[in-house]
Amino acid sequence: MESNTGVDYARVRPMLELARSFVEPMTDQIKYLVTGGLTEAQSIDADGENNEDVVVRGIGSNPIQEMRLEDGYPSDISPPVLLCRQITGLLRFDWVSLGVLIGYKDSMINPLDVFTVRITEINTNIGSSQEDVSDDMLYDLALLILGGFRIHMASNQTYIDRLQTALKAQLINPDFSDGVEVAITNFAQLYSDPEFVKLACGMDMFFAVFPQHNRAKLRFGTLIMAHKNCTGLSAITAGCELMHHTTRVFSRWLMTPVLRSDMNRMTIPGQEICIPYSYSPYLSGLGIVDKSPYSAALNCGLHMFTHMIGCAVPMARSVNAIYFQPSGLQAIIDNAILFIYAHSCTGSLQMQFFRASEVGTVKKVEEESRHYMEEMRKRLQDFKNEEGQRTGSGDEEEDVSRPSTPESSPSEGGGGDLEDLESVSELGGVVEGEPTSRDALDWYMYISRYYHGSLPARMRDVAFDRWSKLTDVRPNTVGEFVKRMSKNVQP
Repeated sequence: MESNTGVDYARVRPMLELARSFVEPMTDQIKYLVTGGLTEAQSIDADGENNEDVVVRGIGSNPIQEMRLEDGYPSDISPPVLLCRQITGLLRFDWVSLGVLIGYKDSMINPLDVFTVRITEINTNIGSSQEDVSDDMLYDLALLILGGFRIHMASNQTYIDRLQTALKAQLINPDFSDGVEVAITNFAQLYSDPEFVKLACGMDMFFAVFPQHNRAKLRFGTLIMAHKNCTGLSAITAGCELMHHTTRVFSRWLMTPVLRSDMNRMTIPGQEICIPYSYSPYLSGLGIVDKSPYSAALNCGLHMFTHMIGCAVPMARSVNAIYFQPSGLQAIIDNAILFIYAHSCTGSLQMQFFRASEVGTVKKVEEESRHYMEEMRKRLQDFKNEEGQRTGSGDEEEDVSRPSTPESSPSEGGGGDLEDLESVSELGGVVEGEPTSRDALDWYMYISRYYHGSLPARMRDVAFDRWSKLTDVRPNTVGEFVKRMSKNVQP
């Protein structure tokens, strides 16, 4: 990063203060983000004999550890340093993340500017080359190493084969293409080095800011570091994609305490998790946290909810998602079933092209539909208000409002059926009384009014029918779980 000036700092100071204003009050909430303070290795380093302070930049008490490059090469020809110093870009904005200034607007930066770099030189024999090393050869070597890193992290053999083919196609020098399989084996120890992982994170952050960089193909091997161990967070993204709505609309469908807790944990203000060039998507790779706050294991309720819905589509990503058993699983299953039924039995089609002479007709139909839903919602809300008043009245009224025999009580056995309720026919709908919208409030009021918060059998049947038709499910996946569950309840 270029030298600071008073003008530059004055410009970025409000940004830094705003970011730190989010970060500093998170002392209590930080429990959601990390498992502790300094790791054992960092503590040992901090207490070393030289008593030199560990240079860190970070989130409150949780440091973003410095980048250490320990190489046997002099710093001026160290391959990582040489490569990163040749990959430069001109910043179009002041790059600030989590209260850390990375670079000023209009300054030239490289991937190493993401860190505070300390290079330790040790004595190592440096080999010689029989020919000059070109820039293309240098970048081919980098792509080979980084591409091998991505392949090394994969587990499915079919996917590995596809990655190897794609990597060979991007290499310029054919000699490198022939050595892909060998390189993956030879660099296996390097791929487990935390400092190499940090370097991969830094390069990916850089290319997130410069996606059109002429060397952006190196991101082929680094993109797996963005949102690593954030599969719980991807559940929110998947849910929004299924609904074609925002996170705010998606969250309205979360009707259990576990799902609310998961959503709150992953949406604490100031985390910058949705900013691709922030430190937040790289919490795990940079070693900022020992356990990702966005993992599926920590947020398994939301993970299961979203992927059970995805299995009803079905989406391969959801069918093959790893299975976890969260607390309150039955309530989460019911929540997913309600979502599936509501979106299976209501329409989402809307005419996009029509004649000019039909504009009035289309608007009239849509206006009538809106009035109908508003009237239906009003009736349901009035009913809930009346129920609340009766619940809060004296014992004498309470005895009158409740049926005297268990046979007449719709709440016994988890709720009555629509055929037992004469008042349902007054509201109309696809099934008498059912909402025709996809609004979460409409469906919540509906099941609260007629089923006391439980689900009728016909709603379960829709989800179970879809889940039972899944094929080729893998062991220990959400797909296997819902398929087995649907078979167990089939008559």
